[in-house]
Order: sequence, then structure tokens, then C-alpha cells
Amino acid sequence: MPAIVPMVVELVVYCRFRAAGGVMRLLKAFVADTRGATAIEYGLVAALIGGALVSALGVFSGALHDVFNVINNNLTVN
Repeated sequence: MPAIVPMVVELVVYCRFRAAGGVMRLLKAFVADTRGATAIEYGLVAALIGGALVSALGVFSGALHDVFNVINNNLTVN
């Protein structure tokens, strides 16, 4: 029975080594994969444009409010 223990330990070590190699291969393949890079770039550009629009509306909100008040007042008078 004691002769089996070293073989089991060796098998466990071998399996862990092979599993770690598989994980490393998977990680390397994931890092090298660039298929979704264009979609991510378009998403970042869209987010940047959206942020710029929100900022611009925040800056011009007072003036925009005044313009709509003038339009509203002219529509209700006539």
C-alpha cells in the first residue's frame, strides 16, 4: 500500500501542472485575441460623444430654458 502513495502524489502533481499549462494557454489566447477591439473602440467613442452632449446641455441649460420660456410666452400671447 505505501508504494501507491508516491504514484498518487506524482499523478496529482502532474495533473496540476497540466491544468496550469492549460490555463496559461487559455490566458495567452485571450490576451492575443483582438476580434472585439473595434466594437469596444466604437463603444468608447459613443460614450465620449454622449458625455460631451450631457456636458454641453449642462452648460447651456440656463440659456436653453430662457429660449423655451420666450417661445412659450409668444405662443400663449398669440
